[in-house]
Amino acid sequence: MKKKTPIKGKRIVLIAVVILLALSLLTGGFIGVYASLKDTAGTVTESLNLADVTCEVNEDYSVTNTSNIPALIRVRVVVNQTEGDEIVPGDIPSYTDGSDWTRIGDYLYYNGILAEKGSSGNTQTSPAISIEPNGAQIVVLAEAIQAASTASKEEWGVSFSNGSWS
Repeated sequence: MKKKTPIKGKRIVLIAVVILLALSLLTGGFIGVYASLKDTAGTVTESLNLADVTCEVNEDYSVTNTSNIPALIRVRVVVNQTEGDEIVPGDIPSYTDGSDWTRIGDYLYYNGILAEKGSSGNTQTSPAISIEPNGAQIVVLAEAIQAASTASKEEWGVSFSNGSWS
């Protein structure tokens, strides 16, 4: 049998150590470059600004678009009569289409797109409604929806196009 010399064994161990050291340097270098690239890439921040569609009824029964976008407006007028201490439903007011408002069903639709913070014409003097307030409580309920695309058709069942409702 041939006897192995200790020098060949040391050489094999030395070659293995060199190979492992080279692999670790390559891996460490790759990780270092990756970490450096990742660190210098920065942070990407995406933001989504949602529309806030709201409106407000003023004392003169006009409506202000308090939204941060243009909006379509509709109102429903509810009249309650007072009988003693009780409030009972009153007669539904008669509507007359005016230049500013169009009646469809129980609602009055503003014939225009209200700009951000814009106000409509007065629903009583447009002339859109005629109410005899003898002991009546008049409540104007207003709704706003974004003036984009088909939102009014989808939510209210009516479309606004070229200044008119259908």
